[in-house]
Amino acid sequence: MDFSSSELQNEVNTTVMATVFELLRTSITGKCFDVCVTRPSSSLSGSEQQCLAKCADRYIEALQVVAKAAVEYDNGSGLQ
Repeated sequence: MDFSSSELQNEVNTTVMATVFELLRTSITGKCFDVCVTRPSSSLSGSEQQCLAKCADRYIEALQVVAKAAVEYDNGSGLQ
């Protein structure tokens, strides 16, 4: 299969984004589950569900801050 430069770049971007998403999902699942679920059972309590949702939100917000800072740094407007 022959790819043009832009098609190849799109394919690489798609693959990278899928990998990042999977790593993010795995990381959130592990970290938040460890913090929020103290006694695993067949179902989650309401407080555990709320804790997991808030933990995932905070984790994603933190990653967005880091990603924004990395982009700004890469664009030359980072810390001097």
